[in-house]
Amino acid sequence: QLDESDVEAAQKRALDIYQRLQKGEDFLELARELSEFEQTASRGGYIGVFKKGEIPPDFAEAGSTLKPGQVSLPTKTDRGWDLVKVNDDPNSLEEILREEKLQKLFREVLAETREKLFVDIRMEN
Repeated sequence: QLDESDVEAAQKRALDIYQRLQKGEDFLELARELSEFEQTASRGGYIGVFKKGEIPPDFAEAGSTLKPGQVSLPTKTDRGWDLVKVNDDPNSLEEILREEKLQKLFREVLAETREKLFVDIRMEN
């Protein structure tokens, strides 16, 4: 069970990390070194790609006003205190665009296939 001093210490630690980021330290490196969340620490804090309306609730408020490359102030979540960064890595942005284009192409091909199946079935009757 955490007491108030534990919560305050965690918040102070998050603020210290935020200040280091503001001075130019690398988010990926600090996340790998200091994050207590094993699932994301090894990936430099990366939690995935989300459309704006699909951001996990814990991060939605903090991330909604950020521009690419910006880091939020420490945000209280169920896991503790988190810093949210909107990814500005050009390779990641290109990957997102490629994924969007592939999804659009898939939807178009699926719609065409459905039309053909509908026509084929009607012709057999």
